[in-house]
Amino acid sequence: MSNVVSGNTWVLDTVGSVTTEKVKIKGIHWTGITTDSDDLLINDASGGQIIVSAKGFAKSDMYFWIDGWRDGLYLTTLDSGTVMVFIE
Repeated sequence: MSNVVSGNTWVLDTVGSVTTEKVKIKGIHWTGITTDSDDLLINDASGGQIIVSAKGFAKSDMYFWIDGWRDGLYLTTLDSGTVMVFIE
């Protein structure tokens, strides 16, 4: 599969650049985590600012309430599952 970045909910499953444009993120939902050692890392487009850095819990979902503008989005690490980014 590949990243879907249309509408107000983006679905990410492929590591790499998502957008280099400013984006207002309302929240992030990480689902489909398979092991306790799975990692998620999302940075801004330049890689300088961490937006989310998390270690998963097997068979659970994780939510992150961001509610702010970011200078682009780069999915740096996704060991398992899917990330939904809710944008405004």
